[in-house]
Amino acid sequence: MLKAGGTTIHSFLSPKPRNGRQRRLIEADSDPRWTKTPPTEWFSPPPRLVLEYLRLAGFKRPMRARLRSGLVIRSTAARELLKDWDIRQFYWQAHRGVLEKEGLEIPDWLVISACKISG
Repeated sequence: MLKAGGTTIHSFLSPKPRNGRQRRLIEADSDPRWTKTPPTEWFSPPPRLVLEYLRLAGFKRPMRARLRSGLVIRSTAARELLKDWDIRQFYWQAHRGVLEKEGLEIPDWLVISACKISG
């Protein structure tokens, strides 16, 4: 619950990759071939959907910001990240060369805020 005039802020990882490193991480985490716990879709919702739900819940003046992550993870660190995210070892074996050279990148953060109107 949020009082009228209050602000809500939500942040999540972008579902749209900005480059190949981000695309690899999203694919590894969401493709049933690679992950031990495949979701029906990437766990971050599309920003449009979040904004729509906030409007339906009575929020106004939505604001959206994108924070570029820039966090690149290569070699052994990439392997450990994949392990922590329950990605199958086969993904590392199939993509080892590119993971050691280019690595993975945490997707950009999306931050959405809106104000609750009186109601």
